[in-house]
Formats: sequence, C-alpha cells, structure tokens
Amino acid sequence: LWATPAGALCVVLDATCASSGNGGANGRITLADGFLLLDGWKAAAIKENEVKWHRKGQTMDWRRVERLDEVGQLRGFWRNSEGLICNVVGDDCLFITKGATAKITLTAGVLSLNGWKACGIADKRISWQKGTQKLEWIRVSDAKELSLLDGAWTSSEGGSCNVFEAVCAFGAKGSAPMRIEEGSLVMNGWKAVMIS
Repeated sequence: LWATPAGALCVVLDATCASSGNGGANGRITLADGFLLLDGWKAAAIKENEVKWHRKGQTMDWRRVERLDEVGQLRGFWRNSEGLICNVVGDDCLFITKGATAKITLTAGVLSLNGWKACGIADKRISWQKGTQKLEWIRVSDAKELSLLDGAWTSSEGGSCNVFEAVCAFGAKGSAPMRIEEGSLVMNGWKAVMIS
C-alpha cells in the first residue's frame, strides 16, 4: 500500500496498481530495459519505502503506508457484495449483520482482513481478494441504507424509540433523523460508538 503527497492511495498486488484519487496511476507494473513502468511512468529511484516516478517532465512520489491510521478511507459503514453490513473504526471491523468482529491489519504494506487482501481502495469502494475469490465493499453514505436499525429500541436510560428509514420516533417527544457524518452514525448531537 502506497500513498502520494496528493493523498492518493495505490494498492499494488500481483504487479498491478489500483489507485484512488488524484495524483495516482493505474495499471500493470512491467519491467522494460531495466526500468519499472506504470501507465507511462518510469521508476527513477526505488528505496524500500519510497518510489520516485517520472513521465514527460512530471514527477510522482510514492511512500509506503506503514500505519493503519494513515488509511482514513477505511473508517465508516460498508455493504459488501454478499450483502453484509460492517462498520470500521480503527483496526476493528464489526460485521453488524453477523455480530462478528475482525481485525484489519497492515503488514509489510499489505492491508488484510480475515485472509482477504485489499487490491483496490477508493473513497466509496474497496476491492478485496482471497486466492481467486473477489469481494467488493461499497460505502454506505445514507443512514437509510442501515435498515437493520429499523425497529423498537430502548436506551441505557430506559427511554424508547422506534426507528424507520433512519428516523427515530420518540412518541410524544417528537422524532430525530439519523445521518452518517465522517463515517459515524449521528443523531441529535449523539454519535454511535457501537452497533450490535
């Protein structure tokens, strides 16, 4: 996993770069005449944690991502291609619909979860691969997509509410909409810290 100064992330897996954001490149990394090539870019200098690329007078610097907290794109709610909803906070991934938690790790530049390796990261999509299997995560940006919250709830203080389509109705006390802000579920100034 590599980052550019412009904030783009590039996941390199099996000599293929999948980049997110501006300042990145996509495609197969090849070797020609002793140089690594990527989408018209030529590697001019390679160190363990840094690669400098050149193309037609332009430069692109890659720095290896070494800490999970540098990958802010992970934080928040996701729906995977199997229909499971998960919430990522720090290195914890809570699969809400299964009630299971797994750790996301970053080891030697490879982002992993339960044996799956990230092979592409963008703001609204993460691609994972495990052997020949592929899995996609799509960002949940509208609280209405969290239909698993629909139903009757009781607070730790004994209050109750009914949730439907991301609106929490408190009976005679009115209602409050739920939103997703910066990857967190919020309502009335409160931020959800756990959903199970």
